[in-house]
Amino acid sequence: MKRIGIVCSHFNDELTGKMLETALHRAGEKHALVVSVVRVPGAFEIPFAVQEMLARRDIDAVATLGAVIQGETGHDEVITHAIARELLSLSLHFHKPVSLGVSGPKMNYAQAKARAVPYAIRAVDAILEMLHDEPRHASASTTLSSSRRRYSHSKLGKSAASRKRKSSGTIFA
Repeated sequence: MKRIGIVCSHFNDELTGKMLETALHRAGEKHALVVSVVRVPGAFEIPFAVQEMLARRDIDAVATLGAVIQGETGHDEVITHAIARELLSLSLHFHKPVSLGVSGPKMNYAQAKARAVPYAIRAVDAILEMLHDEPRHASASTTLSSSRRRYSHSKLGKSAASRKRKSSGTIFA
């Protein structure tokens, strides 16, 4: 059984409370064990709580939930970009999946309300998919090789890609 943690912001609680309820229900549907739920004051505090959870041996992945609504300044953009960057960094550092279930930026209350349930479902589904025990459709090396080929042809152009391939034997983009 997959063991997950959930970190949820209190800010905009009428939205994030529904997100948490939805995420807990979705985890149950997917037969995941929710080991820990932590509520934090706002979205900015989510990465700190995620770091604490990822350090635990009894948690395999963490779903995050929050709603950052646009105000009169660009604060919503600063917050959401910082959160996304830090969550990715934590996931890579701890080698455990972390989902970004924080909606925003540039989102008004009506948009946030409409997105609350879908974001919560996707946050849980994403980490569970990353923990999937069955083999993927293609091996990692096959996928990486094909993406390198696509990149080399689309970004460098065929003639540049051909020159590079002839000179080095391998293209690393």
